Amino acid sequence: MDVDRIGNRPAPRSPRCRPTYEHRVQRRAEHGLEHRIGSLTPGKQADVILLDVARSPFGRLNNVPAAITFSDVRDVDTVLVAGEIRKRHGRLLGHDLSAERRRAEQSRDRLFAAAGVPVGATPVGVGH
Repeated sequence: MDVDRIGNRPAPRSPRCRPTYEHRVQRRAEHGLEHRIGSLTPGKQADVILLDVARSPFGRLNNVPAAITFSDVRDVDTVLVAGEIRKRHGRLLGHDLSAERRRAEQSRDRLFAAAGVPVGATPVGVGH
């Protein structure tokens, strides 16, 4: 399936989007990547995002461009990066979010300590 198709129909292309599309094609060719990326074809790399637009009024009205434009991170159901599933059914795979949060908090605490900010304090200017 070519990236410019939705299902088995050509994707809508507005006059404003056409220059962007042509630029992407030209850049792939300039970098010699057209044989590796640019379409969903066996042997090519692809990043794919599947949206669950069931909650979106645009999705129910079959307005794909609007559903995509007004989607939010909560609408991302599945993400594939170079053929590997990174998110499925709305949940990240292969990441311990609790551990990542702890690392972020430890980093914050080190930065605050280095700046002389007391533990639990809000730095001046933040949240005001």
